[in-house]
Amino acid sequence: MIYKEKIINFHCDDDLLFGILALPSSPSNVGVLVVVGGPQYRVGSHRQFLQLSRVMATSGFAVFRFDVRGMGDSEGELKGFQHISLDIEAAKKAFLLAVPYVKTVVLWGLCDGASAALLYCHHYKDPQVSGLCLLNPWIRSEKSLALSTIKNYYTKRFIELDFWRKLIRGGILKNAVFEFFINIKKILISRIKKLFSGIFSENKILQKKEYQNHMAQAWSTFEGKILLFLSKNDFVAKEFIDHINGNNEWNLKNKSLNYTCYEIASADHTFTDFSAQNFVEEKTIQWIKSF
Repeated sequence: MIYKEKIINFHCDDDLLFGILALPSSPSNVGVLVVVGGPQYRVGSHRQFLQLSRVMATSGFAVFRFDVRGMGDSEGELKGFQHISLDIEAAKKAFLLAVPYVKTVVLWGLCDGASAALLYCHHYKDPQVSGLCLLNPWIRSEKSLALSTIKNYYTKRFIELDFWRKLIRGGILKNAVFEFFINIKKILISRIKKLFSGIFSENKILQKKEYQNHMAQAWSTFEGKILLFLSKNDFVAKEFIDHINGNNEWNLKNKSLNYTCYEIASADHTFTDFSAQNFVEEKTIQWIKSF
C-alpha cells in the first residue's frame, strides 16, 4: 500500500515535541504509537523504529513515532521512562488529531519504552489504547539483577568443567567469588524486607509502590490485547521472565488476560538479527489485524 511520511509538531506542557507520521492511503482505524525509551530518538537502534513504521504503513496502519522531551529534536528536559506518561498522552492526542480515522491506538515499545507504555496505562486508564506490544520490558531492581545473574550466569558456570579448572588453578578472581555472595546477600535482604512489608501492611502502614508494581497493576488490569516478544539472547528479557514468574501481582494465570507471548531464540535485545526483526514485524501486523 502507498504511504507518505509527515512531520508532526505538538506541545507537551510548554515544550515543543517532534514526531514523524507514516500515513497509508487507506489507514486502518487502529494506529500504532511507538514509545521510545532510553537515551535514543525516534529512529531507534539500527533504524528499527523507522523500519517498523514503514512496514506497518505498507500494511495499512498509520504509525506515529516521536521524540520525548529532551531527546532528538524535541525541546525540554529528559525525564526518564518512569516519567513520560504526559509525553505519551500528548503524542497520542496529536496522532488522533492528525488522523481522525484512527479511533484506537496500540502502544509499541522496546525495553524501557515497553515499561513506559505499561506505566502510561497505570496512570491514565486510557480507553483509546486497545493494545500493548511489548518487547523485552525493563523491570530491573537490585533484587531482579542479583537473582537473574545467579540463575542465568553463575548456575551455568558451576556446571562447566572449565570453571572448576580455573578455580583450582586460582584463575577465578576473588572479586568474582565476592560478587556471587554479594548477590546472594541482596536476594536474602530483599526477601526479608518483603516479609516485613507484608506484616506492616496488615497494620495499615502505607508502603511506597515501586514502578515494577505499577507495571504489574497495568498488566493485570489491562482490558485490551497484549503482545509480548522476548529475546532468548537478552539478559533484560531473562530478568523480566524471572521477575513475573515469581510475582503473583502479574496475575499470569488469569484466563481473562488476553496476551500472546513469543520467545525468539535468534534475537538479541534490539532484534538486530534480520530474521528476528522480520518475525516481530510480521507477528505484530497479524496481531493488529485480529482486532
